[in-house]
Amino acid sequence: LGANKSVAAIFGRLMPKLMRRYLRRGRRLVRARAPNDELLRFRIRTLRMRYTAELYEGLFPVALRRALKEFQRLQQVLSDLLDQCMLQAWFERRLTQVREPARQAEYQRLLHSARLRQDSLRRVFFRRFGKLDRGGFEKKLLSRMKNV
Repeated sequence: LGANKSVAAIFGRLMPKLMRRYLRRGRRLVRARAPNDELLRFRIRTLRMRYTAELYEGLFPVALRRALKEFQRLQQVLSDLLDQCMLQAWFERRLTQVREPARQAEYQRLLHSARLRQDSLRRVFFRRFGKLDRGGFEKKLLSRMKNV
């Protein structure tokens, strides 16, 4: 129990800094309506926050349960965006190699669909992150951690 208390104390000091940095970066991306490459880098940051929360969930189960769900949701949206970006890149490369009009038309259609899905996923991310931030996510999480 003594070791858990010290680990909890260290995490209790570390988490506010991590959370502030994470949310500050996310706010900048939302305000700027950042391009996909920046959102995909933020996906990695979200993964790190999720994994950190998972590691310490046992020490702060009530405080981190909601945080984990939020990180998982954001990560899923950004992972889906990554998939669509990869599809777009693949179809763009294939279009330069294909000469058959029917196949070109099909690739164009699929490329258009991937772009539309990207736009939709971007809107979902911006809306979800904005709602999370406006809802006082950071303050609530850190407050619950102090009460443990």
